[in-house]
Amino acid sequence: MTFLDDELEKECAMDRADNGGGFDKTRTVLTFEIGGVFFSVDVNCVREILEIPEIRPMPGAPPGFLGVADVRARAVPIADISNKLGVSAEISENTRVIVFEVTKQREHVSIGIMAKKVLKVEEFAIEEIEPVPQTLNEWSSTMASGIVRGEYGSATVLDISNILSNLASDDDIH
Repeated sequence: MTFLDDELEKECAMDRADNGGGFDKTRTVLTFEIGGVFFSVDVNCVREILEIPEIRPMPGAPPGFLGVADVRARAVPIADISNKLGVSAEISENTRVIVFEVTKQREHVSIGIMAKKVLKVEEFAIEEIEPVPQTLNEWSSTMASGIVRGEYGSATVLDISNILSNLASDDDIH
């Protein structure tokens, strides 16, 4: 995975280290749906999952940012990454905001994304995580780290830290 910086890599990988200093043989992911497609993210980068809060628009915000929400007395930017993922956004009674904690320029920053439905936390053996098909290598280097097959079918494991770090500079997010 590509991370924002070394601090984020340490933070997101913290619980993967075993007593011997290596990596566990499993990976725990949060599976969710956006636009009828299943995606997963490493749970170590998830701060919390919320019902849709009141989102206030921010003048001059980059494309893809819906605005900010007050989450535990902190202004948290909320983004819609559906266009970036090639799916259409849908809001339903099950829609949630997944808040990620990332480190940017040595500061902890929270960013939320809209998900049509949060499904499940699942653990996979490393061997069960398939690589992204070779034909998608350029896309996968910035967007995905693998594919898992769970209760809901296959899900693309997103490199959420890389997606969020590039969010403000992309023009294809709406």
